[in-house]
Amino acid sequence: MIRSVRTKEYLYIINYYPDEPFPIWVPYLSNMPIYREMLRLDAEGKLTGPQKSWFAYSRPPEELYDVKNDPYQTKNIINDPKLKPIIADLRKRHKQWTVETGDMGHLNEPEMIESMWPGGKQPVTDVPYFIINSAEDRSSKNYRTGGTYSSPMTLGFYCPTHGASIVYTFEEKANRGWLLYNGPLSLKPGTHNLRVKAVRYGYKESEELKGTFVIN
Repeated sequence: MIRSVRTKEYLYIINYYPDEPFPIWVPYLSNMPIYREMLRLDAEGKLTGPQKSWFAYSRPPEELYDVKNDPYQTKNIINDPKLKPIIADLRKRHKQWTVETGDMGHLNEPEMIESMWPGGKQPVTDVPYFIINSAEDRSSKNYRTGGTYSSPMTLGFYCPTHGASIVYTFEEKANRGWLLYNGPLSLKPGTHNLRVKAVRYGYKESEELKGTFVIN
């Protein structure tokens, strides 16, 4: 867990787990030729300076870099006594951001799961609504699940679950293709059999909403 604050002059970094090494094993990175070469040089004790610091097996609790005079951020100046007021300000900004955003990095995984799935029960995305806009339908019938309407007519969808995405299809076969909803549909004259559903990441997807619209 790492957090940082950046201004025009400085980059402040706090490492909440300073015992974690810099060279964390990642399959993609570990197969890159230049990275494998650096691992070999490190094993042979041939890395020095910034290259060696990148392969350190612990992290400083805090880091501070002068991004104007040290654009590659190789000189950690967190212990410079002249910069104490600046460091205090950056620490304050970090704490304020943590509170304002409710930084979930401070939760362990069981606590995080409980906050998302209370009692271990996965939430379900709400079923969407049809939003109908036509000359003969402008008020109480806007959430009906179908009907006959005169052209021109537009049809929108709404899901009460905040942050949910909505998909729809005109197909009725089992392997139907879903389209991502991003604005009202203009239905042409004819019969349209629609299926709509919604999903939010971490939630079960909603039940399908079905409706038949006949446009004259």
